[in-house]
Amino acid sequence: HMSHEMIGLVRLQPRVAFDVFRRLMIEPREQSGQTHVGGRTPSHWRTHEDHWLGVRGVAELLLQSQGGVIRLFPGWPADLTARFTGFAAHGGFVLDAETDGNGRMTARVRSSIGGACRLRVGPSQSFAIACEGRKVETTSAGAEVTFATQAGECYDLTCNSVKG
Repeated sequence: HMSHEMIGLVRLQPRVAFDVFRRLMIEPREQSGQTHVGGRTPSHWRTHEDHWLGVRGVAELLLQSQGGVIRLFPGWPADLTARFTGFAAHGGFVLDAETDGNGRMTARVRSSIGGACRLRVGPSQSFAIACEGRKVETTSAGAEVTFATQAGECYDLTCNSVKG
């Protein structure tokens, strides 16, 4: 199905996926006069899974969590704003996040079960993590930042691109 191919593209080549996704799903087909996403009416969808292609595609552009690592906005163009709330990630985390299109990203990570949280940040980003206003100790390995969480606690992340 097209949805499997699209999700694979989002995960493997997120920067390319945004343009493909926009072309297939977001741009209306003005010549037909249709206003549904992608110019397609609901009767044009072939499977139940295709109904969710748009939702799944956008969600993957905003948040990915595979292999125990959470990636925020991995396929979203850096110069566009975006915001999401209540997205679940592997490891028992629920995230709200926002990017301003100018290199600043903020996120709130709610830990449902406690344990280590691993985030992938860009190599040219400075970041800070706090819980109830107190700085949280982190360890870094390459582009990954890890910090300990307690069940029921919220952790606030602020990330800024460092201009080179």
